[in-house]
Amino acid sequence: MKNLTSANMSCFRQDSLACGTNVKRFDKGDLLFGEKTSKRTIWCIQKGVAKVSTPAKKNNEFILWLAGAGDMIGLEAFLNQEPGTSTAIAVTPVVACAIQVEYLENVLNTDPEASLILMQGLCQKLNFLEHRIASISKKTIKEQLAEMLVFVAGTERRKDKPQMVNYTLHDLASLLGTNKHYLYKVLPEFVEENILKVIHRRIYIQDFKALQRVACIAK
Repeated sequence: MKNLTSANMSCFRQDSLACGTNVKRFDKGDLLFGEKTSKRTIWCIQKGVAKVSTPAKKNNEFILWLAGAGDMIGLEAFLNQEPGTSTAIAVTPVVACAIQVEYLENVLNTDPEASLILMQGLCQKLNFLEHRIASISKKTIKEQLAEMLVFVAGTERRKDKPQMVNYTLHDLASLLGTNKHYLYKVLPEFVEENILKVIHRRIYIQDFKALQRVACIAK
C-alpha cells in the first residue's frame, strides 16, 4: 500500500487554475466523498492521508489504497460520468483542493502530454490494486501491519532516529479492517526483532528496511 501518483499529478497542482480558492480542510474521520455520491468532485490531496475503500461483506470495508500528498481521488467517477463506488475518508487531518471540472476537461481535450501522464497514473493505480487484491489473502496480519506501517511512515521518515507512527493501534486496526487484539498479538514480535519499539503506547519504527522485508516490499 503506498502513495501512487504524487509525481504524475504534480503538473496539475502547479497550475493555479486547477484549484483556485477551492481549498478545504478535513478533520480526521471526515468524509471527502461517499459511495454513489452524485456530485462529481475531484480532490487533489495537498496534505494528510485519506483512505479510499469499498464496502465488503458483513459491513466490513476493504481499503483499496491510501491517498497522500499529490494524489487525486474521485477521478474515476469523473471519467466514467457516473456515481462512484468507493468512499474516501480522512485518516489524518487533510488539506485538499477541489479540481475544477472545466479545467480538467480542457486539459484532456487540449493537452495530449498531460492526458498521457494522467492515464499513466490511472494505469499505475490499476496495477497496484490488482497486485493488492491478489496478495491480500496471502499476507499474514503481521505482513499487512508491516505494509501499513511502511506507508504511514512515508514522507516523514527520518534516517537519523526512530520514527514515531502518528496512529494508534486502534487506528491501524481500523485501516486494516481487523481487530486491534490481533495487532496486540503480533506487535511483541516486532519489538523482539528490534524493528519497532513502544513508548507510552506510541509506536516507533527502529529498522525501516527490516520492516520492508517483513512487508514483502522489495527495495
